Amino acid sequence: MLVVSHRLAGITFRTESDVWLPGLAEGLFARFRVAADASDDGAPDVRHRIHRVAREALTLDPPPAEEQERLLHGAHVEPGGLDSPLLRAPAVRDWLREALAQPTLVGFSLYPHWVIGRDFAGRVLDFFYLEEAEADRQDEEPAGLQMGEDGELLPDFRIRPVDLDLQTAAPLTAEERERFSQGIGFAPPETVDLPLLRAPTLRTWLHACLDQSHRLEIQPFSDGVMVWNQNQSTLDFVYRPEFGRTAEARVAAYYRRLFATFLPAFSAQLIHSSGVIRGDRAALFLAKDEGGKSTVLRHAPEGHLLNDDQVIVQREGEHFVAHATPLGRLTSGPGQAQLGGLFVLEKAPSFELEPVQPAPLVRQLWDEHRVFTAVLPKPLKTRAFDFFYDLCHRVPAYRMRFPKDHVDWDAIDAAMT
Repeated sequence: MLVVSHRLAGITFRTESDVWLPGLAEGLFARFRVAADASDDGAPDVRHRIHRVAREALTLDPPPAEEQERLLHGAHVEPGGLDSPLLRAPAVRDWLREALAQPTLVGFSLYPHWVIGRDFAGRVLDFFYLEEAEADRQDEEPAGLQMGEDGELLPDFRIRPVDLDLQTAAPLTAEERERFSQGIGFAPPETVDLPLLRAPTLRTWLHACLDQSHRLEIQPFSDGVMVWNQNQSTLDFVYRPEFGRTAEARVAAYYRRLFATFLPAFSAQLIHSSGVIRGDRAALFLAKDEGGKSTVLRHAPEGHLLNDDQVIVQREGEHFVAHATPLGRLTSGPGQAQLGGLFVLEKAPSFELEPVQPAPLVRQLWDEHRVFTAVLPKPLKTRAFDFFYDLCHRVPAYRMRFPKDHVDWDAIDAAMT
């Protein structure tokens, strides 16, 4: 069983899982790990519990029509959610019945292969998934793992094995290493040395993508690699058959939602943005996927990188503080600073800053982050909206037009003072 704790924005999150989740224990998340007893009273501020439900535990009949009607009105139900085999598991049914008895304190979402329950009073999130659900989908051949506008991974994705005989697989040639290093974003850079990249089918596929000038990013895990194709907005999890199929890809799709769920209770929000600390102020860059958030950070000549995709912003008195997270591909590790400015990115031939009015920015942020706020009970949803309203009215905001090869950091620093 995996038990791991992370500290983000001064909040201790403890994850308890029936299966090993390398993404939470290694890589960028490792920089934010803390001892299990890190909070003052020995208990975490937030608990994530990941439950694997075995098929032999599906002992109940499907919910009767009356119970399905109650679930339909009391939960967020995705297509096929009411037909989920998980609803035949006693542990899941018991949780749902308790939730329906106290609807103002809990919330839950039903999906075909997993159920998510949220206890807002106790700040406990339960993620139930069906054992072997991945294997059931091996023959479906979906087009790829799609990235939503909010940066979340949507349910349809491709997880595929590749054959790799280390005795016969030729090492990457010098030309291949050069090409992969220049055309693919590796996190960390030494990923280019992974044995898995020597697999003929994976090498051929990567070359084909680069031949079409596709932008690729590769994230290593202990049992495989994830490959982002930014041009096609797809993600593939490639693994060696001897490692088997794990819950990692399934659960990893919800890491952002897991860590965002209870933030409003701490006067905080997870903001889809990149961020860097300049001096004693943090600059946040807002854009949809492929809007230039990572590009701006790579141009930063100095400063602490908070993240290239997800930054926690927390209200502290009259100020807002930006905190680093591991929920992306670039970060310098834990760090925080008072938020000095919001910069809405727009690609253009030349650099320019133009003030942005608060009202449209509030609407933009609220609409873009509905995936996090939709599951909140009314009091926390109101608090979340007030947070966005105050953030946009108290922090200077600008439309930042910039070419891909130039960022005027002096202008950004001046705007934040």
